[in-house]
Formats: sequence, structure tokens, C-alpha cells
Amino acid sequence: MRFIKSIFRSLRGRLLFAATLVLFIFIGLTSWLLDQAYKRSIEANIEERLQIQIYSLLTAANVNDGKLFLPELLNDPRFNQLNSGLYGFVTDTTGNIVWRSVSSSGVEFPFRTQVTSGKRYFSKTQAADQQGYFYLSFGTIWEVSDALEQAYTFIVAENYRPYQKQIAEYRQILFTWLGGMAFALISVQLFILYWSIKPINALIADIKAIENGDSDSLKNSYLHELQGVTDNINRLIENERQQRVRYRDRMADLAHSLKTPIAVLQGISILEQDSKTIQATLAEQCQRMKQIVSYQLHRAVTSGNSLSNKPVDALPLTHRVIAALKKVYADKNIQVAIEASGTERFFGEEADLLEILGNLADNAFKLCKNKVAIKLQQSAHYPRQLLISIADDGPGVADDKHDAIVQRGVRADSLNPGQGIGLAMVAEIVYGYHGSLTIHRSQWGGAEFVILM
Repeated sequence: MRFIKSIFRSLRGRLLFAATLVLFIFIGLTSWLLDQAYKRSIEANIEERLQIQIYSLLTAANVNDGKLFLPELLNDPRFNQLNSGLYGFVTDTTGNIVWRSVSSSGVEFPFRTQVTSGKRYFSKTQAADQQGYFYLSFGTIWEVSDALEQAYTFIVAENYRPYQKQIAEYRQILFTWLGGMAFALISVQLFILYWSIKPINALIADIKAIENGDSDSLKNSYLHELQGVTDNINRLIENERQQRVRYRDRMADLAHSLKTPIAVLQGISILEQDSKTIQATLAEQCQRMKQIVSYQLHRAVTSGNSLSNKPVDALPLTHRVIAALKKVYADKNIQVAIEASGTERFFGEEADLLEILGNLADNAFKLCKNKVAIKLQQSAHYPRQLLISIADDGPGVADDKHDAIVQRGVRADSLNPGQGIGLAMVAEIVYGYHGSLTIHRSQWGGAEFVILM
């Protein structure tokens, strides 16, 4: 039982068991079908031979004085030898034997004695001594006189022991060859199984190398069926590595950002100030420290692309962002055009999509004259990727500043508005999803930010 369980817990064992089972079923059915076909061929050949023997008896038969008779010696010598294995009979309409060959003397077995004229009946029978026989009965009508016809049934029987021996020899040859073929096919299956699973073993070895620190990714070339798995594993490894980098950078940013409020708190005891001023300063600096910590923690846990992310409907979030910004910039009377089918989905965290839409749309509302266009579209080549385009009719972005405006600031005042932290955050989120961020000139001459992730 343990051995069987161990087989089914192994991919190699399952494949070998299934392939061997199918092979034995196929060979078993093949051998049975070939055996049946051979037996039917033998029986058809025997029936044809017995029909020829009946024709020879019909040729030798004659009518004399209203009775049917056959010569004592027939052309086939087996009819003339006792226990030769070939026997002939003729019966009348009552089933009585009116003639029998010399070879049939002492041989008794049941057979069909009455057959319609012109018809034949082929079957097997068995004598009292357990001897088996094939026999063929053929019905005839003879004119014994000018006004009288008599029906006779000619019967020829043959012992099928020689054919049993022939079938046994055929089966021995058949099973020997099929057994050898089964052994050869199982050997080939073992080789194919080993050859097919070899890439999986190589993948396991590469994963162990990563666990042992000997490698940092799966770098070998794998089969097409495994390439998706290896790509996803490499993506997970890269995401984990980027997560560690984010934590390290954010902790460095946090430490650097807290220097100023801590220095202010340390200087309170030195400066001569009244209690109300001290309390206001404490409250202000504590609030600022809280903002810094929340901000950096949020940046540190920004997630990248994950296979387990549930799809998020992009259009409802876009409407939420636009509705909020219209309240903030109500005095500009901005015209917003949204192009989307309503089926677009983002495979990631909802907070990340809100962060991207919020920052880009806020910049567009802030810098535009009165037009903003937003486009959402699912990628035709990669269904898990979403294209986001936000354009405005503002002053645009100079070509030589495209790279600079998305750089992450590390200054202590990076929280202050107007320092480019929003676009830097958008870029980090997009790159965390292995996406792309490009800047173009809009149809109105302003800026167009295109994101694919």
C-alpha cells in the first residue's frame, strides 16, 4: 500500500503507471482482436473446405431403384480410413442416416440432420469422447422416380483438434511477439519519461541553487511549457529583491526626514519660550513626524505585480478621481473626456491604481487650460496589461526633461508640494509592475503621460 501511495505521489510514477496501464490494455485488446480474427479466418476456411467435400459427395452420389447410394470408395482417401478425422453422412427427411463413410464407423456425435434444400448450416459439435468437430449440413432434393422427389441432407464433419493445435501455435507466436513488443515499448517509455522530465529536474536543481545562494535567478533556457513558470518565478524573485531595496531606501528616507523635527524638539529645551509656544511646536513637529512615517511606510509597502492580484475595474476608480478633482479645481471649469469601454481591468492593488490616476490627473488638472483627456484600454497582446493615457492642453514637458521629472527625490523636504514627488512615486509604482511610462506631446500641444502595466 505504501509503495502504491509513493507511486501516485510522484509525477514520474503517475506517468509510468498510466502509460503502462494504457499499453497493457491496448496490447490486450489487440491480441484478443487478432486472435478472434484468426479464429474466424480458420473457421471460414474450414467451412469452405467442408463445402468442397460436400460437392465431391454430391458428384459421387447416384439414385438407383428409388434409393440414393454412394460408392464404397471415395476420391478423398480420408473418407475410406477409420478415424481419419474426416467423416461423411447422408440423412433422409426423418433424420435417419441412409449412408455414412467408412471413416465414420463407430463415431457418434450430435449434428443437424435436416436442412432446407439449397441451404447450409455450419457449426461445432462434441462427441461423447469429448472430441470436437466442425460440421457442415447441406440440404438437397433428388428425383428418385419420374413422379417422386426425395429430400436428403449431406453432412461432412472434421475433427478440429489439428486446428486447435494450429490456433495454439499462433497464440504462442502472437503472445511472444506482443510480449516482446510490450517490453520494448515500456523500455522506450522509460527513456522518453526520463528525457521528458529531465528539464523539470534541471529546474529543480536551479531552484536549489537559488536557495543555496549560488544563483540569483533562473537563467537556463527551458522548454516552452516551463517558460511561463520560470518567468513567473524570476518575476517573484525580482519583486522580492525590489521589495528589500524599497524597504532599505524608505528606511533611509525616514531616518533622513526625521532629522529636522528631532533637531527642533531637541532645541526646545535650550530656547527660552513660553509653554504655549512649546506646546504648539511639539504638536506641529509630532504631526509632521506622523506624516513622514505614514508616507514612508506607504511607499515601502507599495506592491508590485503579483500572480495572486485580483483584477480591479479601472473605469469606476477613474470616475472617482475625476469627481474629486473637479471639486478642487471647480473654478477652472475643466472639460474632461474619458475614452473607455467599461471592461478594462487592472491586475494589481487598487491603492496603486488610485495613486497613479490621482497624481497624473492632479498634474493634468493643475497645469491644463481647460481640457483633459483620459483613455483606458486593455492590451491586445497581453490581456493582463492595462494602458492608461492622460493628456492635457497645458504647457507640456520639454523633451530634455522627460527623464528628470520622474526621478525620486531624497531631500528632507520631499513632502512639500511642487517637488516632483508625485511623478517619482508614479514611476516607482509602474516600474514595480514591470510596466512602462512614456511622455508625449498631446493633440493640444500639452503633455500626455502613457502608462502600460
